[in-house]
Amino acid sequence: MDQAETLRRLAARKQKQPNAEEGHDIHIMAVTSGKGGVGKSNVTLNTAVALAKRGHNTLILDADMGTANIDILLGIDPRLNLGHVIEGKAGLFEILTKVTDNLYLVPGASGIMDPGYMGIHNLEQLRKDIEQLESMFQYVFIDTAAGVNQMVIQALKGSDRVLLICNDEPTSIVDAYALVKVLYKQDPEAVIQLVVNDVAGEEEAEDVYGKLRAAIQHFLKRDLEYLNHIAHDEVIARGVILQKPFMFTAADSPARGHVETLAEKLESKLKPSHGKGLLQLFQRLIQP
Repeated sequence: MDQAETLRRLAARKQKQPNAEEGHDIHIMAVTSGKGGVGKSNVTLNTAVALAKRGHNTLILDADMGTANIDILLGIDPRLNLGHVIEGKAGLFEILTKVTDNLYLVPGASGIMDPGYMGIHNLEQLRKDIEQLESMFQYVFIDTAAGVNQMVIQALKGSDRVLLICNDEPTSIVDAYALVKVLYKQDPEAVIQLVVNDVAGEEEAEDVYGKLRAAIQHFLKRDLEYLNHIAHDEVIARGVILQKPFMFTAADSPARGHVETLAEKLESKLKPSHGKGLLQLFQRLIQP
């Protein structure tokens, strides 16, 4: 029996459990940024690892169809990826990759310019796979592409909340504001929470938050919630070079502590998904 069939049977068993009919809360969080180079994918990966270490079944969906890199950060080379699913060359369970206990990855693809207009072969099978997949996980992280484009916005609209990653660079703050502006215009009910990355400490993070929040309040007449910051730490760069998340390798470091705090806050702040789920998310990602 291959891995895909093993995972399908596991998901099917979970669907048949007595409490399955009562509903299964799955929390879908899109991790995004106004520009590249702010550490978005690293935050996604290490926060997912932290939740998995806390015993939660967690999935990362790499939705950057242009330059997917979660697999690179993990040092793995999946034979199949989301592009193969979109093209009808593989099923969802065939590309599902186990990272560690409680943590799986749906690898993204590279070089697909407009997946929304490629169409899906065997849409009904994909729908069944998604329903089964949904029963397996409590937390789903969507690692979007950086910047503002329609596929990013669709991913954000299909999520229960948006984790906006920003650093102290003026361009990062300005581009984060632009992303928030577009998202609120298309989805006024969006829940956006800020994570300030790669800063010296809490004071610097609060300064970044203050600048971005002031612009949002003044021009958009909305507010922005501050979730957490992650310190500049050499273990982050070392993890990238080693292709191992620093949550696996750094026993005691500021960045690890901040990511663990972030995971704790996500546990306490997340509420039921109010009807959103993986099926709606995939429909937004793959259909025009």
